[in-house]
Amino acid sequence: MMDKQRIETSKLLKFEDAAAGHDGVLTDETGSIVVKPCTVAEVAFYEETLARHTEFAALLPTFMGTLQLGKTAQFQHVLEGAELSISQPTIILPVENSEPAAPLKDALKGKPIETDLAIVLGNVAAGFVKPNILDVKLGRRLWDDDAIESKRQRLDKLAKQTTSASLGFRIAGMKTFSAGSYKVFDKFYGRSLTPATATEAFGELFDQRGDRPETFSFSQVLPGAIEALEEIERVISQQESRMYSSSLLFVYEGHREARRAAIEALEKAQGVRSTSHPNHPAEGFKLAVEDDYYDEDDDEDDDEFTRPKLFDVRIIDFAHARWAPGEGPDENMLCGIRAVIGILKDMMPP
Repeated sequence: MMDKQRIETSKLLKFEDAAAGHDGVLTDETGSIVVKPCTVAEVAFYEETLARHTEFAALLPTFMGTLQLGKTAQFQHVLEGAELSISQPTIILPVENSEPAAPLKDALKGKPIETDLAIVLGNVAAGFVKPNILDVKLGRRLWDDDAIESKRQRLDKLAKQTTSASLGFRIAGMKTFSAGSYKVFDKFYGRSLTPATATEAFGELFDQRGDRPETFSFSQVLPGAIEALEEIERVISQQESRMYSSSLLFVYEGHREARRAAIEALEKAQGVRSTSHPNHPAEGFKLAVEDDYYDEDDDEDDDEFTRPKLFDVRIIDFAHARWAPGEGPDENMLCGIRAVIGILKDMMPP
């Protein structure tokens, strides 16, 4: 059993690495957690997911518990959640290892949620030197069954004016590292995209235009990214749920030298895997998105070894999500995921 951890809310800091979402998100001094204001329904969704939907739980940030904001709070790690997520690389940007990023524009985030309840998650950002972060909001329909009529009409209008209606997703926000600083793409950038130009956002995420042969990256990482999304599609297509305004959160190493080092480390790990398990060799850059191939014994001679991060994708935001037995798969969410997969496949070099 994991030890209880104490969080002093007076020492929490504003979380600066969000690409989109509501304001009011916090982190601790280490940058290892995210404290996100939430509703009781969102907590219930996480708890039911951990208890009954283990495959889906592995696609989420690690759920660590809840706390009441404004108090020194103690929370109990959810052991099952940590175990489910441990095979998937977490995304964290440690504060002590990073330079301050350019401040995010106010337009990047929505109004803070009025609640004292917060969910504590593993910060989907550790090990990236300069993470490129992209938030992709899923679904043609963006409102849940409890939404009032005026909200339904407003969100339907927004969907029709953006790629939500046509593609089943829209870019909610993005930040990418380039030429020594961050570029911020707010929600209005995402709303300006069309089905013909939506690919541009993914090109920015993967540094497609700035990539060069010596950085070894885009064409080698993309197959693993597609495979990760296809796994997400597979899991969701086998579940019965309804998730409105949830997102895919992409993180990709934006620092080109760090990216090259990460790929070289993954190539080395693949070689170890292929030698140790010749009947089940690693394929492509599957290691870029799955941590399973690393054995604890691989680095027994180097206790200080830290695997560099290259790419990750998770599902986030469950304020309007529920499990829906008997209602079938969530085709509203799946249409957006499939559209993203199609775009990435079209981006593959010939």
